[in-house]
Amino acid sequence: MVRWAGALIVPRIPPMLFVMQPTTRCPKPAGSGPFPVASKSRAAGMLGVLAFAMALGTATVTGPGAAWAQSRAGQGDVQALINRIDRLQREMTTLQRQVYRGAGVPGPGAAAVGVTGALNLAAAMQVRLDEFESQMRGFTGKMEELQHAINGVRKRLDKLTSDIDFRLKALEARPAVAGPVASGAPPPGGSTNAAPVAAPNLSAAPAPPGVLGTIPLRALERPGAAKPGTARLPQTLNRPVKSTAKAAPVLPKGTPEVQYKYASDLLFRSDFGGAERAFTAFVAVHPKHRLAGNAQYWLGETHYVRRAFRAAAAVFAKGYQKYPGSAKAPDNLLKLGMSLAAIDKQKSACTTFKRLLKEFPKASRSVRSRARAQRKKFRCR
Repeated sequence: MVRWAGALIVPRIPPMLFVMQPTTRCPKPAGSGPFPVASKSRAAGMLGVLAFAMALGTATVTGPGAAWAQSRAGQGDVQALINRIDRLQREMTTLQRQVYRGAGVPGPGAAAVGVTGALNLAAAMQVRLDEFESQMRGFTGKMEELQHAINGVRKRLDKLTSDIDFRLKALEARPAVAGPVASGAPPPGGSTNAAPVAAPNLSAAPAPPGVLGTIPLRALERPGAAKPGTARLPQTLNRPVKSTAKAAPVLPKGTPEVQYKYASDLLFRSDFGGAERAFTAFVAVHPKHRLAGNAQYWLGETHYVRRAFRAAAAVFAKGYQKYPGSAKAPDNLLKLGMSLAAIDKQKSACTTFKRLLKEFPKASRSVRSRARAQRKKFRCR
């Protein structure tokens, strides 16, 4: 049996008893060797000592190798133990972080479940992205279709506008070719109950300063006869529109506000003939009412929308001269200029637009912008 003792292995040899016997001389048996019995005993003792020495030498030689092998095995076990401790420490750190964040303690297989959940989430996000891309492609196609449709509508609108302009120019040129209108006939586009236009009053006194004046009828036939730079109106446009004798029954009974609303409703329902009669009656019955200036303006609109530009210009001019303080005074000047431009009186129209911008600096933005646009359209100076 061998016991570990430092770096040296010492075999444990049981105690042996060597008995030395006295040498006796005995008769030599037949066939015996030349050595006596005592010599054999001594030889046996020497063999025992030699065996002990060999065992000790063998243990001494092989002892360090076995010790070194056992030391290497012990070091491997220690390293494995250190690795296991490090792994446990990392797991404890991870567990502490999860508890600190409030995620809870993961149960068995939590890591595998987390990886699977992440993969499922990534797959779901990819599917959503594919759906979004498909929807965006659909929206792009619809936008292209809408753009194509808008372009088609725009082309049709441009074509329709050019056709309307051509027809309007043809209608404007038609009265110049036609013969004179019979006496008592209504103006073009007017109603049969419209008031007849009075003859030009050549001996009329000049208008007060600051009010649009008049131009003789001969001056209208000869362009350039009027003084340049004067804001004058043609004589035919300054004729007052006489109200009919039976204008009062056109309006319903009630207050002026009720009658004004009645006339306005007729205009908004596109009953321009009825609105013309109603507004004419209102101005005749209530010439000094606060709504008289508005009624005069809308009376001119009933002629303007039916392209009776001469009658419209006369009504707008009268509205500006008779009701200069009305809220519709700037509108009267604007539509007066547009009516003059429609009957080829661009110079007078430019003068009217200029007066509007000068006398009414606080007019509504739409009125002033339209006046500027008209001046630009007719290249007014």
